[in-house]
Amino acid sequence: MIRHVEVAIEVVRPRDAATFHEWFTVTDLADRHDRGDDGPHWYEAERAVNVQGSDYEWRLLLARDEDGRPVGAAALQLPLLDNLQQGFVEVSVHPGARRRGLGRALLGELEAYAGSRGRTRLLGEVLHALDGSPRPAALFAKAGGYVEQLLEVRRDLPLPMPEETIDALEATTLGRSAGYRLVSYQTAPPEELLEPRAGLAQRISVDAPAGESGLEEERWDVDRVGRTYAEQVAMGRRLWGTMALAPDGSAAGVSELVVSRHDPVRAYQFDTVVERAHRGHRIGLLMKLANQRVFQREWPRARVLHTWNAADNTHMVAINDLMGFRPTELEGLWGKDLG
Repeated sequence: MIRHVEVAIEVVRPRDAATFHEWFTVTDLADRHDRGDDGPHWYEAERAVNVQGSDYEWRLLLARDEDGRPVGAAALQLPLLDNLQQGFVEVSVHPGARRRGLGRALLGELEAYAGSRGRTRLLGEVLHALDGSPRPAALFAKAGGYVEQLLEVRRDLPLPMPEETIDALEATTLGRSAGYRLVSYQTAPPEELLEPRAGLAQRISVDAPAGESGLEEERWDVDRVGRTYAEQVAMGRRLWGTMALAPDGSAAGVSELVVSRHDPVRAYQFDTVVERAHRGHRIGLLMKLANQRVFQREWPRARVLHTWNAADNTHMVAINDLMGFRPTELEGLWGKDLG
């Protein structure tokens, strides 16, 4: 246990349910406050991924005030398969305990730990209002020496999407997508498509705009893909996906979305990617519409679909605009080189 700025900072063990619940409560409360109660609140999902373990090392910190009350929480995620110089950090402070140096103390502990693990760069997500005005996290990050590397825009689609809109948009793809075949699935692709799915995951890590973040190509294989889908199940999520197969049978693209049984009204767009050789055939739109049609029929409780895109990802933004997504929030990826 570390004493600093009149608080005690302790390492949280996810299998200790009581302490982990305290950690999550502070994180969730801070997020609700900063977003205006507009974010996911998945205690069960967070605990599942931390207890189960994954392809990342996690370090969670909890800060208590002099009366033992939890007032700060922080998390460090270290990739173990690729991006071995990087780490991802998150710091949350109870709204009533801010501007006392607590956030800086938590961040300093995680920076020191990341450095001891050979990491030379940390990245973290920072929220902005849609008009670009900074929220508290941006001011905190800047004061800590972090600089914005990439700007993403969150867009929301009210659900259900009208069937006539789906029909009309699908009709615009027919002349350009001839010869391509869609394979839709739940939970995970069929076994024979896991290897091409791994290739598409690797493609996403190359093609997704990374700004100045320094993120490198990820390493994906069938085992890693399988672990990722198993993790979604452990987190209480249901997944709908569609892969597009080219006329020669090769994988041309994939699109997936998820919803949590712990938060059934919010759905989240996950990966969407089209191989470069198959772009220009409106496959991205076609796959997303296929998912949307099945998802809405099988999960009618959902009221909104969230997606995030880099501000300069004009192709995917154009698809989302066609579907009716509208901007709601800005999210920056900020980075700092550790000395």
